[in-house]
Amino acid sequence: MSNVENPQFRNLDRAPYELSHLLVKIGRGDPNESLKQLTDAAEDHASNASGTLLRGLEAIGHLMMYAGTNEQAGDLGSRYVMCIGDLISHIACELQFLGEVDTVAYTAEIIAAANSKQRNVKDKVQS
Repeated sequence: MSNVENPQFRNLDRAPYELSHLLVKIGRGDPNESLKQLTDAAEDHASNASGTLLRGLEAIGHLMMYAGTNEQAGDLGSRYVMCIGDLISHIACELQFLGEVDTVAYTAEIIAAANSKQRNVKDKVQS
C-alpha cells in the first residue's frame, strides 16, 4: 500500500470518487503517470471505501438490533451514528461519480456514433 506522500493519493474523504478516476487514469496508460503510484493510490482508496461501507453497514445493523431489543433505546452510541453518517456521505460520493460516468458514457456513445457515420460517408465517397 502507498503512503500519504503519494501525490496520487488525495481527497481521502472521497475514496470512491478518487478510486474511479484513478482506474480511468490507469486504463489510459499515460506514460507521464507513475503506474506504481496510481495502483498504490487505487488500492488505498479501495481499502478505505470498503472499510467505510462495512463499518456503516455494521453500525446500521447494531442500531437496528439495539432498537429492536430495547424499549428505551435512548443512547444509541455516537460511534454508530458517526459510522452511519460516514456511510451516507460515502454513498452520495459514489452517486456523484456514477452521474459523471453516465454523462461521459453518453457523450462517448454520441462521439462513437458520429465517427461511425463519418466513416460510412467516407467509405461511400471513396467507392
